[in-house]
Amino acid sequence: MFRLYSDVRGAAYERLIDYAMERADTFMLGIHKWVTEDENGVIDQDVLFKELLRQLNPFLLSTHSYEEIRGIHSIAYTQGTFYRYQCAPEAGGLLKQATSSLFSWVHPQLPEDLCFQNADGEDWIINIAHERIGRLNMAIEEAEELEKLIPGVFIHQPEYHQNIDIFLDDAIRHKSRIE
Repeated sequence: MFRLYSDVRGAAYERLIDYAMERADTFMLGIHKWVTEDENGVIDQDVLFKELLRQLNPFLLSTHSYEEIRGIHSIAYTQGTFYRYQCAPEAGGLLKQATSSLFSWVHPQLPEDLCFQNADGEDWIINIAHERIGRLNMAIEEAEELEKLIPGVFIHQPEYHQNIDIFLDDAIRHKSRIE
């Protein structure tokens, strides 16, 4: 498992979405209970991202509760509803229109924590946006290919980045803002 040093923004975000749509099987978004319900359990029907969810509806495969997927998917770290969608270029276009960075998937503007799963249903690209945590669950060869293919996807590689010159060269190449 590899972690991202920083957010993936702009053109790199768009290319990452395209990359994921070609290689992943599904993606998930979460809506945490505290966003849609007040302390009395009254549901707020005017969430800001309701239109995005409507647009993504043709790709919706299933919805899950926290209890169903806790411990299986990193997105399920608190109470809420979690939506699993089929990866498709059209869905990717909607994700790119919604925002321009991976760590922007936070309430109240958007559903939380866009993440992707492989064909086995395992988390593949993991995003806990409000904590600014990005992880890649892939082989080292795939991670290295991704980093070369998409400048802006700056992957923590301690075996290389112990050398400060290599680290700084990579940071400059990825136009990274270390967070």
